[in-house]
Amino acid sequence: MNFTHFRSGLVALAVCAGAASQAATLVSNLPNQVSGTQMSFAQVADDFTLAGGGTYSISSIDFWSIQFSAADYRGSIAWTIFNDDGLGGIGTVRWAGTAAIPGVATGNSTAFGYDEYAYSIPVAINLTAGDHYWLGLHNGALSETDDTEMLWESSDDGQAPLGMYRDLANPGQGWIESDYQHAFRIIGVRDIDPNPGIPEPTTLALLLGALVAAGAVRRQARHAR
Repeated sequence: MNFTHFRSGLVALAVCAGAASQAATLVSNLPNQVSGTQMSFAQVADDFTLAGGGTYSISSIDFWSIQFSAADYRGSIAWTIFNDDGLGGIGTVRWAGTAAIPGVATGNSTAFGYDEYAYSIPVAINLTAGDHYWLGLHNGALSETDDTEMLWESSDDGQAPLGMYRDLANPGQGWIESDYQHAFRIIGVRDIDPNPGIPEPTTLALLLGALVAAGAVRRQARHAR
């Protein structure tokens, strides 16, 4: 009986400690319902850096669009994670894929009548903290360049520099700076940090709380003998 109570306390400790490793929002550029960059004939990119040390396992890339109608979405999104080129620009491809995902109307719209949609791309990729990356998005396959009224929505929360785009029908043109930061969110969990240092306050509070609970269970087991 005493051993069972003590073991339960250790299980509680493990559960509380594990909660600190649950997936969290790592980058959050919220939509502002103002405007966006055309992502049907162009591939659009925006930059981000993951804080901390070590590596992250990324489970979801979310973004927001503005569209004249739901039919402007081709039914899939071509996504790309680019490395930095060493000068702060867009370099080589790190990860890429195509996701057939639904768009969900949020009920928000812009002043000029475009409706806002939310998209969530499931992924299973790893990225290094501290490195500079670019997220690229395109409506449909990269070979599809017809114009539809689907734009990657703007945000007030992005990092510098501004986003970029390239006209896929004119590959020689290269990347051009857009007028906006763009709305997206990256969700994942940090893997083992090679230099963990001092635990984050939330993690420390969870661990201390679990230790106190385990100690209380152990004292109760002693008194029960």
